[in-house]
Amino acid sequence: MQLNLKVSDIVVDGLWLWPPEIWCKYGYVLQQYMPCLTADRCDKVRWKSTGGSIIDFSVGAVWNDMYMHSELVPWSKLVWFSQGVPRHAFVLWLAIKEKLRTMDRLAYWNMVDDSICVLCHDGIESHNHLFVDCMYTMEVWRCLEGFSGVYGKIQVLKGTPNSWSELVLWLSSSPINNSIWSIIHRLLLAIVIYFIWQERNNRLHSDNCRSVEQLSKQICELIKMKLMGLNVKSNENVKRAAVVWGLGFENGEFTCNSNFNDQN
Repeated sequence: MQLNLKVSDIVVDGLWLWPPEIWCKYGYVLQQYMPCLTADRCDKVRWKSTGGSIIDFSVGAVWNDMYMHSELVPWSKLVWFSQGVPRHAFVLWLAIKEKLRTMDRLAYWNMVDDSICVLCHDGIESHNHLFVDCMYTMEVWRCLEGFSGVYGKIQVLKGTPNSWSELVLWLSSSPINNSIWSIIHRLLLAIVIYFIWQERNNRLHSDNCRSVEQLSKQICELIKMKLMGLNVKSNENVKRAAVVWGLGFENGEFTCNSNFNDQN
């Protein structure tokens, strides 16, 4: 079948003469709907939108009709931002939606007999326990307190019925913009959640385990590497961030100072 056929090429004396290949595949459809032709007009691809309007076809118009529109969740910018790491964002997204396969969920599905947290061995593993109440996680947050200030807020929320949800809500309600501290807080949250989940899986499926100090050190190293890949404007907040994270700053970039390895 020729690919450059026009509609007028398959209409003879007002009758449709479909190519055999088309008729064999779509004969039933063609019998149900026979397009009307208007003389002296060029062929044009049109699209009937979900609202019933006939408009010029475009990929954008089709995408808008097929896309499931919904209200923007308050934590969207907390998870998805240009400076973030996709795999970290994905795990954080699952955690916020409480879709990770934590032990309490597996026990509900009768897939495990023991649902005790493998990190602290004290309490049923759930999203709330794993990311807020678990002593191992709390110690990681405590080690990073000087870099973020998140631990103090967790302490305030600790013990509430929905403290993980409350923490996410609090972080989402904080100013989220392109300021350096907003970026750092979001990077840190996603990386901590990712590493906690990774450590949980390592302990569950292998003999590999890291101490709180080892995990915290790896998180700090990763944050520093991420910061050194950013181009930022020089201001007091950026300079303060460089000092807090033990980095240098020049020409709009964070730099590795001479004692970077010693500090990690």
